[in-house]
Amino acid sequence: MDNKAYKITQLGEYSYSLVSKGKYNSQLYSSIIKSHILTSAFYDPRKNSIFFTAGFIQTLPEYLKSRKNNRMTERECAKLIYNLTTQIQYLEENNYIVYGYNMNDILVINEQTFIIASSEYILPLEEETKSIVFYSPIIKPFFCNPELLELTNLPSSIHYKSGYYSLGVLVAFCLLNKNIIQTNVSTDKEIEIFLNPIRYSKVYWFIKRCLNKRYEQRVLLFI
Repeated sequence: MDNKAYKITQLGEYSYSLVSKGKYNSQLYSSIIKSHILTSAFYDPRKNSIFFTAGFIQTLPEYLKSRKNNRMTERECAKLIYNLTTQIQYLEENNYIVYGYNMNDILVINEQTFIIASSEYILPLEEETKSIVFYSPIIKPFFCNPELLELTNLPSSIHYKSGYYSLGVLVAFCLLNKNIIQTNVSTDKEIEIFLNPIRYSKVYWFIKRCLNKRYEQRVLLFI
């Protein structure tokens, strides 16, 4: 498994290595290992990669294709939310922010553990302004946010909680097989209609908190 963001190599029947190709790969490795998402994972600085054991590895698109109607259940999405928010919060605590995702950025280990495997959309947090700054041209991720889409000049910045919107879009896609950004859903009423199939579930409220129009009020809270 080798793409522009990372390389997965099978070393033995149950052993694998992950090499992230992005600038902030060491921060990504720490978020996987020190947040204990993969309890078997360890870092080898000589090879700048992490090693872990697994019986089966899939990308998120492969996993979705194995589900009924290419959609995850709410229970499966609850595990996705738990794993990714754990990783995201570890990065935040160490002043790094995930601002978007592509489909293949998420790996599924043994059909039950989800990890962010790409550091392509990670940037350092500017603590004083609570923002991340873009100094070079931006390739927009598949799961994006309105603030990022509106950027036209460089350098530019967005609030660090803009990335929460991107996560909400990702979770909604896993449940409904539709990308909110691509369908141009933007108003509160349109979002309500879009999320109507999962209305008032725990995952529904999590997504709603991520998609708050006021970015400073967005939270990663699943209750």
